[in-house]
Amino acid sequence: MDLSGADDATSFMGLGLDSLTLTLAAAEVKRAFGVVPTFRQLMETQRDFASLARYLQEMTAVAAAAKPAATATAAAADRPGLDANRPPQPGARLGRDPSGKPAWYIPDRQQPGRYVPLA
Repeated sequence: MDLSGADDATSFMGLGLDSLTLTLAAAEVKRAFGVVPTFRQLMETQRDFASLARYLQEMTAVAAAAKPAATATAAAADRPGLDANRPPQPGARLGRDPSGKPAWYIPDRQQPGRYVPLA
């Protein structure tokens, strides 16, 4: 089925996709992006290409923001004074700065879902 000319706001069901196709699409999205949309999401909230794209952007941004914390937790011992269990302020996450050293990151108030280094 060629969907290259489809309107991105037309629902998947409106495009003629059935439940089996949506289940297979969810598996492909998981493989490609590491994000698992449920069949229900594809029917209700991410029911077209536009809303699915927004969802994937949000989820991959959240995963990218969480990744520095996961990799830096073990490295906190590299730098005295960094205790992964005691962030300097609520919401702060431990990550690595551009030189690879552990550093604290806080939520960016201008770009939700992103983190900036704690100054």
